[in-house]
Amino acid sequence: MTTTSLPLSTCRLVGLIRKLLVSPLPPIHSLTDRFRRRETIRKQRIESEQRRRDELRDGYARLKDTLPASNQKSSKVSLLDRGKDHLVLRFLLIHV
Repeated sequence: MTTTSLPLSTCRLVGLIRKLLVSPLPPIHSLTDRFRRRETIRKQRIESEQRRRDELRDGYARLKDTLPASNQKSSKVSLLDRGKDHLVLRFLLIHV
């Protein structure tokens, strides 16, 4: 049976196997270097995202502490609305 009579997907598989058998494999150290580099980049991205979330959380906490106490729900959207209203009120009081 020749490879031309095999289904197309099987022909591709046979071609890939032949290519792998003929072509040399990359050295192990280059594979581990690539893995280490990817892992380092992944960890840096995770740390960067954690810092970004921490800064946002701290910013919301500072805004909440700055605004007058309220019995309103303290979601981020309502906190930003209260901050906006507070700034508008202060602006109007200064310019009246």
